[in-house]
Amino acid sequence: MKRASITVFMCLALIPLWFATGCDSEEEKTYEVTVYWQIDNKSACKVFLNDADDAPINFAAVEVKIYKGKGKQVLVYEKNNLECTTYEHTLEGDDALSEGTYQVEVLAYADYEDLYLPYYQAEGEIRVPSDDRRDIFNMTQGTGEVHVEWGFERGTCGSNEVNDIDIVLESTSGPFNTIEQTGLDCDHEGGFTFTGVAWDSYILKLTAYNTKKDVVGTAESEEMTVRPGLSIDKYLEFQ
Repeated sequence: MKRASITVFMCLALIPLWFATGCDSEEEKTYEVTVYWQIDNKSACKVFLNDADDAPINFAAVEVKIYKGKGKQVLVYEKNNLECTTYEHTLEGDDALSEGTYQVEVLAYADYEDLYLPYYQAEGEIRVPSDDRRDIFNMTQGTGEVHVEWGFERGTCGSNEVNDIDIVLESTSGPFNTIEQTGLDCDHEGGFTFTGVAWDSYILKLTAYNTKKDVVGTAESEEMTVRPGLSIDKYLEFQ
């Protein structure tokens, strides 16, 4: 369905008449867009989050975010607390979208072990207007992120003769989910963020090197659990 939104510009008549400025109307078409979703390739809002669960977890609410253009830089639409079991949401009226490319993020929330988080997530690209196909966003168990910054009890990277560092986000359940970032400049502004981190328990381990690649400092966090939709911030001091 198309909806045309008409913007009318007023013309001011000047004297003499032949100096009057002409004025045209400008038309911007907008289009209804329907976002469809499912969880684990099924139209179901109750799923087992953990093999140890006695019963499936109910996902009552869904959030839809839409960003203009490539990447997720300009948020143009956001709607939360949508009923999961409708399995769709339509943008219409004033929410209808103009022609272009959009990034869509769909998040399903549940209260699990006293944490209300978007445990299931999906994202993808749509074109407006569409070619009449149904773009179904299949949500799968999502990921979290860990942001780490570092420092010293006294001084800076330079005064402590630290040139670069290695960061390991070590999974306590085995090597499969472990992530590493090596050779990072010690003066790297803003620290470092691990994204796409799987649901698991981790320990952050940092190793500092001088220009000769000698180890000149280490730092380690306590064990932490990363869950889908959860962002953890850590600050560690080299010893």
